[in-house]
Amino acid sequence: MLTQKKWGILCGILAPVIFFTSVLLAASLQDGYSHCTNYMSELGATGLHHAYVMKLGGFFITSIMLIIYSITFPTTIEYKGKAKTIAFFTLLTHAIFLNGAGVFSCDPGCSPANPTPDQNLHDFFGAITIFILPVGIMTWGYVFSKSSEEWTNKVKVFSYACGIIGLISYIAMMISDETRAGTGLFQRLSLGSSYFWIFVVSILAYRNLDLPIISTKGQSEQ
Repeated sequence: MLTQKKWGILCGILAPVIFFTSVLLAASLQDGYSHCTNYMSELGATGLHHAYVMKLGGFFITSIMLIIYSITFPTTIEYKGKAKTIAFFTLLTHAIFLNGAGVFSCDPGCSPANPTPDQNLHDFFGAITIFILPVGIMTWGYVFSKSSEEWTNKVKVFSYACGIIGLISYIAMMISDETRAGTGLFQRLSLGSSYFWIFVVSILAYRNLDLPIISTKGQSEQ
């Protein structure tokens, strides 16, 4: 039987699939689009005929599912500390700001010389949503290291690795923005590593939902 908690975790499994499926579908409809140099947001740019594909699937549906997931997932971890609260807010902020990046579409090309207000707001929401997720994932790695649930301890190193890859790729994306030398690739690596973490951790959490939770360490932080 699918409980409310299981539905919430399922959102974490499905959201990355929906996001990247939307990216691939929208890219296939746009001539000359490059996954290596172009931002994914360009697929939902203002005035683009097929922008609804990215805006609906890549931004709105994905963000709603991640909001549900970010609220549900922390309840599966038996750990009480400030780090868990921070980790929760990073996931929630990513999900909410992803929606904001979809509401305020970027201009064609996503880096115009004279950006519109929508472009500026898109840049604000987009930069934060990509940056905060790997930071949050590393925080979850710390939470996992303090929790005694068997499955969380198995993925603490995986969490740190995904977070570091996501953060380094984000920095590389920002540095390469002016020349667009691999910018799209760096963005995909940053979000890809982060969403891969959500996908894997969600599957593990779902598989362990019906198991008894026994946590004997890390119940509080000094």
